[in-house]
Order: sequence, then structure tokens, then C-alpha cells
Amino acid sequence: DATLLTSNGLEVDESMLTGESAAVDKQKSTTVYAASVAMAGSAKARVIAVGAATKVGVMTATLKRYVPRPTPLQRAIGRAITWLTWGALLLAVLIFVVYHYSGLDAITIFKTITAAAVTVVPEGLLLASSLLLAFGALRLAQSSVLPQKLGAIEAMALLNILCVDKTGTLTSDTVEFESFELFNAKKTYATELVGIVARETSGGNSTGDAIINATTVSSVYEVQDVLAFSSARKMSGLSVRINGKTRSVLMGAPEFVDKVAPLSNTHYKRIEELTNQGKRVLLVAELTDTESLKKIQDGTGEPLGLIILTNELREGVEKTVDYLQKNGVSIRVISGDNPNTVRYVAQRVGIHHPGKVITGAELALLPDSKWDDTVRKTTIFARVLPEQKERLIETFKRLGYFTGMVGDGVNDALAIKKADLGVAMYAGATATRRVADIVLMNNSFNSLPLGMKLGNRIMQAIEIIASLFFHKLIYGVVLL
Repeated sequence: DATLLTSNGLEVDESMLTGESAAVDKQKSTTVYAASVAMAGSAKARVIAVGAATKVGVMTATLKRYVPRPTPLQRAIGRAITWLTWGALLLAVLIFVVYHYSGLDAITIFKTITAAAVTVVPEGLLLASSLLLAFGALRLAQSSVLPQKLGAIEAMALLNILCVDKTGTLTSDTVEFESFELFNAKKTYATELVGIVARETSGGNSTGDAIINATTVSSVYEVQDVLAFSSARKMSGLSVRINGKTRSVLMGAPEFVDKVAPLSNTHYKRIEELTNQGKRVLLVAELTDTESLKKIQDGTGEPLGLIILTNELREGVEKTVDYLQKNGVSIRVISGDNPNTVRYVAQRVGIHHPGKVITGAELALLPDSKWDDTVRKTTIFARVLPEQKERLIETFKRLGYFTGMVGDGVNDALAIKKADLGVAMYAGATATRRVADIVLMNNSFNSLPLGMKLGNRIMQAIEIIASLFFHKLIYGVVLL
């Protein structure tokens, strides 16, 4: 981690820490964090933390404090072996007393006690269950799913709540440009301005790349001032001289840009209509004051139009969601996107009760007395923080659910570690992959149904083997 001494348009991708895909503008005296990536610009900085003292180091160190918990199968086998061992000892004492008073010699008594111990203690049960789980792990590996713990096979069979992210899990991790709706058809120059703003301010993020690929810039232009995207102001801007005229343009979230360029009721209704359809919407506005983008006055702009973006659903995600829900798995969506957008995507993929939505800000204000009941009844959690994700998983577990968590960033690592089944994307952060129970090598949770099928078959096989050992025990004790 470092504090910036100077900054020349530095933009940083902090998605591994915050989950926010857009590059963040870093000014002088602000902090840049380890595990983030410089996307544009340059800067000089003074290091203030290294290794475990950095923000990502603190998050990673927290993971080490968690003690792995045995799975229900491991606990059941452990209890069985413990009770049977004590039973074997009690049986040995009983045999010794009865045989001794029956006048039998010491060699006969010793042989009988040894035979009883071999009969009672299920020495092959643990080996048989481990071999079955290892076989399941090999089958999963052939399907591009890497189990990092044998218990993950069993966990997939026991799963009854699965928490997933929207982008990269339900939808593709790529953003697609759909259209640019002009408010005034005469201002055709706005399309070229949008392309210039994206090229100069996007910093290589997926949203900017989608706009760049869909627009063309044929004119020669000169950039005079740049307003890089910031997660605080939710917009970027550019002052550019093109075709002999200087124009200043803003592009960003409608609820932030409209303070500078007020919208009409018709425009608001159109934005609401698009977000309810699951679209991502950016508002483009032109400023009448071109002196400085850093001192923008409210109401000094004119709205030009709406950029409409979309994330396509992952192939086969509807079938996966349907299979999971038919097999008793309740799906909860934890996302940083707009609640309306997440709700629409949840509806499209067929998630039950998509209308039950709450935001991270509302969760923060929720009293402890209402927390458990609210979390239990909610399907979509939007705009949540990493610590809120962890608390949500902890709550589901405390309520008695066997819980899974799917994620990719460092901000998901705490929740993945806390879950009974942690699922990481291979393309995600290294720290997240390390703490996960399984890693999806193809970056798609569509492989989970195969894991559930294998887990159910293996658990049935282990139950059959356990019953055989039990019958062997009864038969042996009767013979003794």
C-alpha cells in the first residue's frame, strides 16, 4: 500500500479488493493498495505498508484464523468409530470376565478378545469412504472442476443454500454495447464524442471496451482536460477540441450525471424501463461551461442520450438454476449491481422469489433483532460489502442451512472460507482460489449439478457400505 505524492491521471483497477470493475481515479494524497492494477497514467508514491500489513494482507491473514470444520460424514464416522471402540473395550472386559470364570485358558481368552475387536471396530469403513470420495474427485476433475478437499464431494450433496454473484456467474463477465439513444436526433456528433470519452477515460475496463468496439472516431481531436472515473462520483468526463470547437462531455450513472444535466420525467421513465429489463444504463451529457471539469456546477449541462449495455446470460445457466432448485437448493444472489438489474436477471434465469431485495445500505441500518428473519426471507442482496457477505453466510449457517458461496475476488474470500462449500472461479484472485473447497476451471458454475449427482451417488454408496459394516458387527457379536 502507498500514499501518492504526485498523480498524473493515475487510474487503478481495485476489483480484486472491492468487486467494482470500473477503474478508479487516484489523486495526490490518496492511497493505492497492493493487489490493485494500474490501468492508466503515472504517479510517485510513498510506501506505507508491505506484506501482511497491507489491506489485502489483513484480509488474507483473517482467512488463516478460520479452523477447518469436519463435514457431517466425517463427524458421523468419527462418532461411530469412537462409540464402537468403547464398545469393543467393554466387550473385551465382558469376554475376559465370562471366559475366566468359565475356566478357559489365557490363550483362548486372548484369541477371543482379538476376534471381537476385529469384528466390532470398522477398520475398513474410513478407507472405503476415502476411496469413494477420491473416485468422485477424479470424475469432477475430468469435468474441469478441481476439488481441493475430499469433503467437497459430500458438501455438494448436502447443499441447501447457494449464494452466487450476478456478473461472471449468472451472466457473462463481458459487457456488450446495445445502443446509444439520442434525446435530440440532430446532435449526431454525440456518438463520436461518446467514443472519444471511452477511449480516453475507460482505463481498459470491460464497459469502456464495449463502447470503444461499438463506436468509431473519424475526426482528429485534441484532449484538453480529463475527468477520470471515480467510484465516488460515478462518472467520467472529457474536454476535447474537435472540428474547430471545444466540447465538454460527461458519461456515467444517470442518478449522478442528472445533477449536472437535469432529466425530464419522460427520460426518468425510460431509464426505469431499461433497468427493469436488466440493462445497464449510462447517461451522456454536454456541459455549457467548458472551463474546468474538476469544478462542475449543478444544472450547467444538457443531456444528450443514454448508452444501453447488457450482460448476456451464461449458456445453460437456466438449466443449472432449475436443477439446483428442484433438488432443494435455494439460490440467493449477492451482487454489487443495481437492484432492479439484479432482480431482472434473477427473473430471467428462474430464481424463485426475485422480488425480495435488500441493499447493503439497508442491511447496515437493520437492527440485530430483525437481522435473522430479514436475511432468511431475502433472495437478492445488492451493493453489499465484503464483511456483509461474510456475515450473511454466517447467518445462514447459524440458521441451520448447509451453505455454499460462489465468488472470484478477494472481497469474496472471507465469505467463501466461512461457507460450508466454498466455490472459486479459476480466473479469480489467487487468495480466493486457495481457500475454496472447489475451483471451477471453466469459470462457470454450470458444473455444479454434476458434482451434486456424484455426491449423492457416493453418499448412497457410503451408506450401503456402512450398513454392511453394521450387519457384520451384529453378526459377529451374535457369534461371540
